[in-house]
Amino acid sequence: MNIRLAHPTESTILTDLAASSEAYWKFGQEFLDIFKEQYSITEKYIETNNVLVLEDSSNILGFFSLETDGNILNHFYISKSFIGFGYGKVMWDLLISYCKDKAVNTFSLVATPEVVGFYTKLGAEIVRIGSSTINNRKVYFLEYKL
Repeated sequence: MNIRLAHPTESTILTDLAASSEAYWKFGQEFLDIFKEQYSITEKYIETNNVLVLEDSSNILGFFSLETDGNILNHFYISKSFIGFGYGKVMWDLLISYCKDKAVNTFSLVATPEVVGFYTKLGAEIVRIGSSTINNRKVYFLEYKL
């Protein structure tokens, strides 16, 4: 496995991967359409933020983005085909290593009820509960301190 910076030309691939990963949780098509519109990964986004891709010799397994403004983990997605095989933990460990290398001591993130347990198990702490911009669903605002 390899972790590398995303190429701007991979914006569509990463947007589709994120939407496919969200589809794993059986959200309806209306949700997924809004999700792709609001959270698409653009070439400019890749050029101006830390977007890293986890890959093996033939597949992109997942990706994460740590926004340079405010240290926000805005995306953390494993390809739908690879969910449940431990790649999330591998990618999390790589994220933490990346943060240490960049002297990032803390970052924040937002999680849905389906994945909040994953993040809290890894040490992120819930700081508040709010509503999503999509369908007013419950979301958790978390912080992780290295």
